[in-house]
Amino acid sequence: MINWSLMWVRKSFLPLFLLAVFLNGLTWAFLVPVWHTPDEAAHFANVQNMAEVSQMHPSGGKDHSEELLLSERLLGTERGSRGTNKFTFHPEYRIPYSDNTIGPAEEEIKNFPQSSRTNFVKSESTNYPPLYYLAGAWFYRAFYDSDIFTRVLAVRLLSVLSLVGLAFFAFQSGCLLFKNKFYALVLASMVAFQPMIVFTSAGVTSDSLANLLFCMFLYLILKIINSGLTSKNIIFFGLTLGLGSLTKPQFLLTLPFVGLIFLHD
Repeated sequence: MINWSLMWVRKSFLPLFLLAVFLNGLTWAFLVPVWHTPDEAAHFANVQNMAEVSQMHPSGGKDHSEELLLSERLLGTERGSRGTNKFTFHPEYRIPYSDNTIGPAEEEIKNFPQSSRTNFVKSESTNYPPLYYLAGAWFYRAFYDSDIFTRVLAVRLLSVLSLVGLAFFAFQSGCLLFKNKFYALVLASMVAFQPMIVFTSAGVTSDSLANLLFCMFLYLILKIINSGLTSKNIIFFGLTLGLGSLTKPQFLLTLPFVGLIFLHD
């Protein structure tokens, strides 16, 4: 009986580990207030625009919806001309809390008309490539008729799933590096439960997908070093580079490493 239990644990520890990563990320996605992760409102603006009008930057030079701006204003996170708000650089500031399950101004924000989603009043969204925002729009549309809090949480789920993928490829990289699953698990745990990584992955941001794709890039480098430039490795390598460049322009910094890999082989 004990032997069977040990075999089950050995076969199931990776799925259980990934489940723990998912539940941890999901908990943070629920607990972190809306617009409190890095540049979340600006990233959400791109997702919303993709879902509502199928383009990140609608004509007219304005790309921040009335719904989004008013929610930021009521929640105290609206940024000024210098990119600061009530709590940026003000650690003494405390956001207001209610004494029940309904937050301050929550009902008012929930009742914004649907037309406010496509009434663009400000220019503030990001200018990154579209991949994350295209994917986020699918999550947004799945809860299209819901309030903005639910739609933000839905898109945050994409970031949490990216964190799970990051944990998986960190583990696989550890296996190639150490040839030992325990050490690989330690490495993956250090990555997946690193506080800033978790905090970033609890919000709407293309950084979460970029982190996943860069970890995939590193894993494929290790795989090529171990098994050579097979056709399968080359295809996945090229796919990862393509997806990375469609997520963050900084991904192009990986190109010098690509040349080194071919020289190594």
